[in-house]
Amino acid sequence: GVAPEWLDACGQEYRFFTRYVQGEISLEEAVRLTNTSLHQYVKRQYTWWRRHSDIHWIGSQDEALQIVKRFLDR
Repeated sequence: GVAPEWLDACGQEYRFFTRYVQGEISLEEAVRLTNTSLHQYVKRQYTWWRRHSDIHWIGSQDEALQIVKRFLDR
């Protein structure tokens, strides 16, 4: 009972699997398109975050704990 246009706007996974359910593409194509779309989205996210030099990338749980402890000790 949900409009396909609404599902299309909900997210990448819904977009392609709605097309599959409607018979527009195969299941394999829906999976492939979803994986490709999500991979491209992740790349855009990383590119955006890398532009911000004030972000500290955390490499491990131990490093995260040290940073949090320093912050809380202020």
